[in-house]
Amino acid sequence: MRQKAVFLLMITLQMTQRQHHSIIALFGAPNGSPLPVKCYQQKDGSLLAEWPAQQAGNHKIEVLYAGKPIAGSPFSCQVFDATKVTLQKIKTTTFAVGENISFTLNRKDAGYAELDVTVTSPLGRHLPIEVKGTSDGEGELIEFTPTVPGKYKIAITYGSIEVPGSPITFIAQDSGVPKVEGPGLSVAQIECPATFKILAKGLWGHPSVTVEGPETEAEVSIEEEEEGVYSVCYIPLEIGLFDAKISWNNKEIPGSPYHPRVVNTSKMRVIGGLENLLDEQNHIQLTVGQEKRIPFDVSEAGPGKPKAEIRPPSGKTLPTRFDQTGNHRYHLHFTPKERGEHQIYVYFADLPLPQSPFLAYAEELGPIPDHTRVVLRGHGLTGAKVGEEAEFTIDGSEAGPGSPEVTLGGVKADIPVQIVPIGNNVYKVVYVPTVPGAYLLNVMWSERQVKGCPLKVNICASCDSQKVACSGDGLRGGTVGKEIKAFIDTRKAGPGELTAHCMGPHKVAYCELVDHRDGTFTLYLKPQEGGRHVLTVKYGGEHVPVRFFHDCGVECRCSRRRRHSTPESVPSSGYLIRLLVIRGVEFVSRRSHRDQQ
Repeated sequence: MRQKAVFLLMITLQMTQRQHHSIIALFGAPNGSPLPVKCYQQKDGSLLAEWPAQQAGNHKIEVLYAGKPIAGSPFSCQVFDATKVTLQKIKTTTFAVGENISFTLNRKDAGYAELDVTVTSPLGRHLPIEVKGTSDGEGELIEFTPTVPGKYKIAITYGSIEVPGSPITFIAQDSGVPKVEGPGLSVAQIECPATFKILAKGLWGHPSVTVEGPETEAEVSIEEEEEGVYSVCYIPLEIGLFDAKISWNNKEIPGSPYHPRVVNTSKMRVIGGLENLLDEQNHIQLTVGQEKRIPFDVSEAGPGKPKAEIRPPSGKTLPTRFDQTGNHRYHLHFTPKERGEHQIYVYFADLPLPQSPFLAYAEELGPIPDHTRVVLRGHGLTGAKVGEEAEFTIDGSEAGPGSPEVTLGGVKADIPVQIVPIGNNVYKVVYVPTVPGAYLLNVMWSERQVKGCPLKVNICASCDSQKVACSGDGLRGGTVGKEIKAFIDTRKAGPGELTAHCMGPHKVAYCELVDHRDGTFTLYLKPQEGGRHVLTVKYGGEHVPVRFFHDCGVECRCSRRRRHSTPESVPSSGYLIRLLVIRGVEFVSRRSHRDQQ
């Protein structure tokens, strides 16, 4: 289960591509809900149908051709999940020779598949084993009897996939030798006491124990709790697979040496840091009905595998699974089904992590965020000036839940931005550029890029149009067909863009700016008609000060045979700007920092 299932639909090679489209494959889950399916045409003319198996049980497959079911349709497909097979928790794995060993297996939620149970004796032979159904019909009872002392291994597969907890190792001992039991025989925590017991009631003799690791030998202490019952304690100082040799009267008992795994559970860590998953209440955020994935790294934790148990508010254990994504990396997957606080218990080699349980809180799924409905407004989206504050608005009131992320990056530097919430999912973004140039503005909403982004933002150098000086006799008047000359000095105004535009009663006058490369310019005008003209000069997009011009421009009276037009025929300055864009009769000169210097 959780894998894509495939099957082939055989089609004759004479069928055309158009006929292939008339084949329909319908898949139904055990609960009757439809499943998505993809079909791919193969080179041999067959169709490959692929569908995701997400639930254990019987699936119904209907194949229609030209609206009619093909021979054998509908088909049945049994989907199973070996991870849903559970084994009865066994209190002890040490038995006497001839003593019956039994435990139960439950596969109620695992679907239907072939169950295979194999018992291997200490001599390496397969032993006969009895598997029979339980009285409730939801599982099997597994029984066998050891005949010789030593280790017995039981391997259990379901649909040829090993079930959780398999293989199980049992130790069979002679009745004349002591038994051993305890967690310290299988797993231990580094620098922490690990214990197990030696049960030798009615036996004469004394025990001896050594515990050796990959590089060091652990210190061992043996205390007799009562007659014939010994408590063994050892403290490992390194991680790895250890050898625990147990002897009675200087002779190793059956099953010795044992191989406890020494681990360091504190080294099993959340990739990226647990703190990055927590909210303000130190809870991991969950959403009801949405799968949660938490990545873990166990590279320094020692030999073992992770396991998790999640308890929701109702107290019913939530299904979980760990998927191995690398040599030492695992992802914990689970899906909360109810609202409220969840406790996440995480174990490594069956030992709990120090910070376990993790606290999490599940909220109901609210409106789905839609980043395509975010609206951006404001002049700061297109450009700004160095040293001047620019802003724009992010309107996510129609985009559902979410929050914006804004970056403004350039080749020379990035510009810091400040996001100020206004309310109702509307935000104001403010930035102050310090370096001129072209920048890319990128806006994200709920980790999705807003439509139209990234945007190009041009940052212009700061200039002061108030310090531009204009002079010359040509500013007072001229003659049709003859050049009029004026002088413009921008040396004290800083770097910027200089523009000039001259409009007569009906026609645009020819303008030319000559750059002297020292911050000064000569403006040549050539009127095409007689009458009152309006000359508009801007620096850095701002009009030159009023003290040099009237109404944001210089009124130049151009004569032609002493005939004059009335002042009412002069267009407004707003119309001049539109003419500038439409007709394109403008000369633009830009000054860089180097030109200014």
